[in-house]
Amino acid sequence: MVVMREQTVKRPFYRGMLFQMVVAILAGALLGYLLPATGVAFNALAVGFIKLVRLVVGIIIFVTVMLGVAKLGGMNRVGKLALTSIVYFEVVTAIAFAWGMLVANVIQPGGGLHVDPASVDKNLISTFTIQAAQKHSFVEFLLGVVPANPVGPFLDNNILQVLIIALMFGFGITRLGPNKDALVASLVNVALNYNHLSLNRLPVDFSTMLPWTPACGF
Repeated sequence: MVVMREQTVKRPFYRGMLFQMVVAILAGALLGYLLPATGVAFNALAVGFIKLVRLVVGIIIFVTVMLGVAKLGGMNRVGKLALTSIVYFEVVTAIAFAWGMLVANVIQPGGGLHVDPASVDKNLISTFTIQAAQKHSFVEFLLGVVPANPVGPFLDNNILQVLIIALMFGFGITRLGPNKDALVASLVNVALNYNHLSLNRLPVDFSTMLPWTPACGF
């Protein structure tokens, strides 16, 4: 009896994501250094890339949580997942804030730039200062978790509200019974294709982000 073994075809190294990312970073930095004016012009593409990344994060979290809830199939399991997701979000957010405060006070990034704070336009950070000055009660916080519409959380990148929408949609899929399997399979394919498209675009996006920094002389 002859056993046929499948031969794995190795992709050329230049088609690998790591190689393309390194080339994109070097090309972007070189472009900004040699052609500063062109490098500054590329900043608009970098801003667009950041917006696309924020969009991808919300959609990936939504699809992942929704499919996870749909596959669980029971309200008890859905409730446990919802509680775990909210607790995890709050804990990780608190850790991120603590780490940011630690880095800002110990390492003090930007301290060597010798920028006079009085010369900085305060209107650029007015949105953040207004939000920091606002005080919310626990009830207001709970009401803020509830989305006003199904589109706003994705546009505002409000991850906690995205989680709530994903849990609700996932629970709705569990009520479909046997018909849910085909829908879940279709959603999985959509999520995988979307993620694949986003990852394949990363080298191009990084090449547009790098020219701005050397072009400005940093």
